[in-house]
Amino acid sequence: MFLYRPCLFAETLYLSKMTHMNSVNEREIIIIGGGSAGLALGALLKNDGRDVLVLEAHKYPGGSSSYFHRGPFTFDAGATTFSGLADLRPIDLLIKKLCLTNQFTKIDPGIVFHLNNRFLLRPSNHQEWIKNFESFFNLHSTAEFWNKEKILHDKAWSIIQNFPYFPSFKFNFLSSYLNRKTLFASTLFPTLFESLEDALPLQLKNRSDVKSFLNELLFITAQNTSEHTPHLLAAMGLFYPEDTHYCYGGMNCFMHSLAEKTNIEYKQKVQSISKVQNKFLIKTTDKEFIAQKIISTIPIWNTKKLLSSELAPLISHNIDQLKEECWSAFSLYFAVPAKDRESLYYQIHFSPEEKSLHQIASFFVSFSAKDDEARAPRGFQTVTISIHMKPKKFKSKNEPDYQDQKLKYSKIILDKFLSVFDYRYEHIQHLTSGSPSTFARYTLREDGLVGGIPHDLKRFPFDLISPYTRDENFFLLGDTVFPGQGLAATIHGAQQLHKHLTLK
Repeated sequence: MFLYRPCLFAETLYLSKMTHMNSVNEREIIIIGGGSAGLALGALLKNDGRDVLVLEAHKYPGGSSSYFHRGPFTFDAGATTFSGLADLRPIDLLIKKLCLTNQFTKIDPGIVFHLNNRFLLRPSNHQEWIKNFESFFNLHSTAEFWNKEKILHDKAWSIIQNFPYFPSFKFNFLSSYLNRKTLFASTLFPTLFESLEDALPLQLKNRSDVKSFLNELLFITAQNTSEHTPHLLAAMGLFYPEDTHYCYGGMNCFMHSLAEKTNIEYKQKVQSISKVQNKFLIKTTDKEFIAQKIISTIPIWNTKKLLSSELAPLISHNIDQLKEECWSAFSLYFAVPAKDRESLYYQIHFSPEEKSLHQIASFFVSFSAKDDEARAPRGFQTVTISIHMKPKKFKSKNEPDYQDQKLKYSKIILDKFLSVFDYRYEHIQHLTSGSPSTFARYTLREDGLVGGIPHDLKRFPFDLISPYTRDENFFLLGDTVFPGQGLAATIHGAQQLHKHLTLK
């Protein structure tokens, strides 16, 4: 007996009509968001001959790793470094797989820290770093600690690469955890349940200046302190400066090289995602698309708002709680006359007295290379400065004190920058600032939350947000999804999901 179901009949009629009228908008795979994760996955899938389309709301690729132009200068939107280019690391593998021709140069020292009115160089050579660290802080016999952290860092990369479905615990993925690497990995699991502070030797734990230094270093990657960051993940953060590179042309060049390797449509802000007869209907501001599989690389809280009531349960995490923990940024952009200096990347620490006045512990500085004329005319360098900032500091540009707040933080940062790098105010060109409200407006990320979710001991490892949802054709990627923030992490996530999709 035929049972008349008007809703199903309407959906079938709508799908048939829409596909007939606009068949070009039906794709096998649609990726939402043209940031690093979306572009990397899109390029890998197109390289396989898959029918894939990336939808990007902005007119440029890059997402949080984007860029903008002011006069003759091109600025990275964030104070971003390239790591993950060491042999067989994520960006190295991506470059080789896609035959990318970007020009990279290794930066050594990877970061220079300025604290106590002195510079501390972080070279890639492990023994040289230990020597610099001990001399700077007047310490002895720290080699055992640093050697253990180095070993843990190297093993952590092995775990990430050999457990492709972590942290998903879906039944059909369980076999991936049962291989010859399991025994090796199990010895490291306890380090996910202790903090870096727990692992510090007493001579470091009792030094407030050393702990402050380690905390600010961890904030670059883990966005948390040594007290709360899981030891295993902290070790990866402590050693990331060993693998620091610069890409000529900046994010502009790298993101465009990825975008050229996939199919992408710009100015396509997704308005809703629903399901129609086992396919996904994606509505943007002016188009509609049908896809068999969908990957959202935008933050999970942005994604959740797009989902129909049927799909909403696919994201079951406590979104509000996670957002409360996350950070936005306050950034400054300007150009200065070029100079020779030890590195292109610096972390500038405020003294305890300075911090007590304005509550800013440090800021990160990235310079363009002196000979990178794609970003600045000869004789000049662009500068991007970024500090962690909670969105509530800049609720809206319409708030009465919004401009006062911007001027306040701009002056604090600029005064320190000028004193450290021996410039004067008249050297500054095309000064521009970006607040959480700015990032919310241009990246469309809620509250301008441009970093990932902080690594924190309170989250059980298998409770981390997995790319794999209860719908076998709906996936999550990006910096709010494991393995988290940073180019190396988001691209690694794309590579792991790509491996899964090649099996489907």
